[in-house]
Amino acid sequence: MNIKIFRLIPKLPMLLASARRHFFIYILQKLRNTDWSESLVGIACIAVRMRWRSKGIGGALMREALARYPERDAILDVRLWNESAIRLYTSVGFRRTRAWRDPLGQWVVMRRSKFS
Repeated sequence: MNIKIFRLIPKLPMLLASARRHFFIYILQKLRNTDWSESLVGIACIAVRMRWRSKGIGGALMREALARYPERDAILDVRLWNESAIRLYTSVGFRRTRAWRDPLGQWVVMRRSKFS
């Protein structure tokens, strides 16, 4: 086993506590900054393994997710540095609406109207 893993084990509780704290900050920011209504659906996570990217899988997942709620607008957040994800979301009709920051960096808020 790699020696670096053994050095990381004592730090794991601190790392998890930090990640948990940042996650809760993210959730609180999200709840505060989003105008939630019955006509809005949030997309929490779309992920494709690195080796399967650029094969249309992410687009298919997004279209399927959006097809399940055709009567609703959709909203999501994406990291500013994640340009490939922003291109994907733009290709299925999302538009940038605003940005916000948490302790880990900048987010872009994207929204897709049900009429798109």
